[in-house]
Amino acid sequence: MTTSEDNQPLFASALVRIEKVCCLRARRGLSCEECKTEHQIAIPLSGVNVRHIGGETFTITPSHLTLSNRGESYQVSHPYGSGETQLNIMFHEPLLRELVSGADPAAVDRDRIFELRQKPISLQLRFAIQAFIGALRSRDYSAAEIEETLLNLTQRMLAPATPLRRGRLTPNDRSLALRTDSLLAACYTEPVGLDILAARLNVSVYHLCRVYRRVTGKTLWSEIQQLRTRAALLHLDGGEQDLTALGLSLGFADHSHFTASFRRHLGVTPSTARQLLATGALSQVHQLLSN
Repeated sequence: MTTSEDNQPLFASALVRIEKVCCLRARRGLSCEECKTEHQIAIPLSGVNVRHIGGETFTITPSHLTLSNRGESYQVSHPYGSGETQLNIMFHEPLLRELVSGADPAAVDRDRIFELRQKPISLQLRFAIQAFIGALRSRDYSAAEIEETLLNLTQRMLAPATPLRRGRLTPNDRSLALRTDSLLAACYTEPVGLDILAARLNVSVYHLCRVYRRVTGKTLWSEIQQLRTRAALLHLDGGEQDLTALGLSLGFADHSHFTASFRRHLGVTPSTARQLLATGALSQVHQLLSN
């Protein structure tokens, strides 16, 4: 038997770790017993293997994601002699329990969070996953944006076949959204993570993201970015020359992060916007937005 394995960390924060794992194996028969030390969502990217667990056998391919519970023993075989590449996602357990349960963690068994072992991945969702991987590699995004995007992506991956009914918004929902808007307006230049925002509002991360999106139709990160972009426009309209300093003062990681984010929202770079604003033709910026 020969084995080659490469674990590539892609992202890590207080809420989640993401790793790309490449295993190249030539194995006959079953592997030794293996056991996950934490609950794991695995998205196969290439290769085929078979997992044997609790008398059940199922094939792991890029058409399905694999859900593994902590402490469950299993064995693996490679019937086609190929290894595999997969994306492993390990959420902080309280957050994962909310994701799986739909905001009712008490309804989920502590050791058996996942009832299913596999779920199909549509072509559209696969495309989104690949785009997300590319975003991780680009390093143009903050931890909060990555976390919230992954939360939304994971909700889609774990969603039941029949979407849950949202129901009516409650006064508490609206109150939380208003309090969130106030908090974001006060701290949007800070490198605040989702966990810190939720703690300040005395709610869970999952509840905060879900309610805010239902009430406003926007994500927390998009609101933060819009606040930063509005502030940047004011500075640019004032003729700000040091774009690097401006970006850092508004909470962006560096000049390239500032430029990439600004272009995503307005369709132009900060320097181009500054030139347009200097001519007094803000309508040109709106034209670019409509393209």
